Order: sequence, then structure tokens, then C-alpha cells
Amino acid sequence: MKKQSEIDALRPLAQHLAPFFAGIPNVGRFRISASPDKTIDILTTRHEDGVSYLGTLGCSLVPNGKNGPMARGKKPIRIELITAIKEEFEDAIVETLGNLRLALEVADGGFSPGSLVQGVLPEGFPMKHAYLCDPFLWDEGLPSKDMGDYFVAFLHLLPISDRERTAALKTTPKKFEEVLAKKNVQYFDLNRASVF
Repeated sequence: MKKQSEIDALRPLAQHLAPFFAGIPNVGRFRISASPDKTIDILTTRHEDGVSYLGTLGCSLVPNGKNGPMARGKKPIRIELITAIKEEFEDAIVETLGNLRLALEVADGGFSPGSLVQGVLPEGFPMKHAYLCDPFLWDEGLPSKDMGDYFVAFLHLLPISDRERTAALKTTPKKFEEVLAKKNVQYFDLNRASVF
């Protein structure tokens, strides 16, 4: 259970995200299935086109891995995860976000754009891995939030397939993302075909 001080710390993040997610946001608390004594809070907005926007609230309560990135002035950069997915896949993505929250605690260099976390999606989908990148759903991006002692940056969770993971490991994040954009990857569908 989160302490009141943690809940108070998360309120400004929810207020920061809500306008970018548009619609009517809802915050839910979910047990992390891989570690049932832990929970994750997620802000969700469902849209008329059947795509839901989800964003974690609380990943930033812990450091961004071991030896994670620092901003100018040596202020730590912590992260929250966002994604957009067809409404029918929300449960799978909630589980994935919980798995990523656990992985964040032990990630050596933390999470940053271009990070690849293998095997974190539930079984049964062609998309199996998490590729983390800058938020691309907004032309001007999703600005970081200064929380006083640290900055919170937002990373987009993009589910990818085995072949896409292999391709990502063979090139730079910029080139990989250029190919995904050129092939118009259907990022919101966990059953989509691989673009490689």
C-alpha cells in the first residue's frame, strides 16, 4: 500500500499527463502478478477509436535503475512509462507495465530511449519484448516534469516481436525507429505482423 506522501507525490504527475491523454482519465491500482505484494498505479484514458492511452504513476518513486542517467546540475532523471494500445489488450499491457516496473529496480543503467527489455509481455502474443522510446504520439513530444529533487521523463512502451528485437540489436535506435515509422507500424495492436 502506498503511503500518503507517495500518493501526494503522484498527484502532480497525473495532472501533468491528463491533458496529453485527453478524454476522461481514470486511475487504477493493480497488483503486479510477478510480485503480488507490489502494486502499480496506472492512468488510463479510453478513446472512441478503441485505443486506450496508459501511463504509470509511481515508477518515478524509485531510482531509474542502478547508475541511471542524471540531468544537468546532477539532478536524477526518473521515468514513467506511457503507451497506447487497443482496449482489448489493456490487461496484457497492465501486466507488462508491472513487469517493467520490477525490471526498473534492477536495470544497471536504468531505462532511456532505445532501451530494450526482453520477454516482458505475457505469453500468447507475437509481440514479446518492450522497446522504450521517446513519446512519438505528440508532434512536440511529452515534456518532462520537474519534481523538485528529480526530473520525471516519459518513455513510450512499444511492444515488438522477436524479429524486430533482433533488428533493433543490429542497428542504432534512430535507424530502427525510422524503419518502424516508414513501415507505419501498428503500435497499438499486440497481434500485428512483424515489420521485419
